[in-house]
Amino acid sequence: DLIINEVDADEDLSGLSEETVNDHLEGVVTKPNDGPLNLRVNPDKKAIVLVTIPSGTKLSYKEFSDDWAIVRYNGHEGYCLKKFIK
Repeated sequence: DLIINEVDADEDLSGLSEETVNDHLEGVVTKPNDGPLNLRVNPDKKAIVLVTIPSGTKLSYKEFSDDWAIVRYNGHEGYCLKKFIK
């Protein structure tokens, strides 16, 4: 049998998400010498580069740590250094 979970219209769902307002920040890639920004598979400067993002590209991202952001670009999701997104 198929079970469908129904939600009561009066039910408070505000506490279900752990996401914060800072989950979807907007920025522009700003690399020194107008070079591309590396989108990596892991938050590590030695990790494999999935794709490069041209300087000046507008994108949205999520904060991951003090140094890294999670970015989606051209169908790829990975990690970029936040200091290059302004």
